[in-house]
Amino acid sequence: MDSLNNVTQMELMTDALMMTFSVLHYVGKSVGGVMEQSIQWLTLMYDATKDEKYRIILKAEIMAYMNMGFSMPKENAIIADAINRESILDELYGLRRGKRICLTKTQVRSMIGKWKPSKTSPMTINQVVDDIIEKVRNKQLGTYRYSCHSDETDSYELVITENESFFWDIRNYRFYVFEK
Repeated sequence: MDSLNNVTQMELMTDALMMTFSVLHYVGKSVGGVMEQSIQWLTLMYDATKDEKYRIILKAEIMAYMNMGFSMPKENAIIADAINRESILDELYGLRRGKRICLTKTQVRSMIGKWKPSKTSPMTINQVVDDIIEKVRNKQLGTYRYSCHSDETDSYELVITENESFFWDIRNYRFYVFEK
């Protein structure tokens, strides 16, 4: 397999895993919690079989997790043995679909494209920004959907769980994690 093909396959796996991670909240699971369990399971499977494909999956999961804007999982023997941290950072360069942002009006506003209130979505952009900041600051657990009906429907989801908060631009497939 040539390196271009490998990169393409890794990108496809990463995108698929990001989609999976982005909907875990619908079943009450956190991205970080599932990530930790998966690291343990993949390590057990690799130790039992010595099949390198488990390391490839682990790398793709870590890339998906970081691509959403989350920080590199805590260094441990499993990750250190299976993954070269520098190679992941190199491969992520240019692929990032996620970003860490501060909870300021300017940065929260930057997550949202053009906004035009309508009958179905009467909030102004300033009201949306204030609503997001308030919900994240007060840790109002839940999933909140924001939609803007202009030429094309722009949909966003704010996900707040006990352990993490992120904002998802569904149409543009971009993720934002709020810095604590």
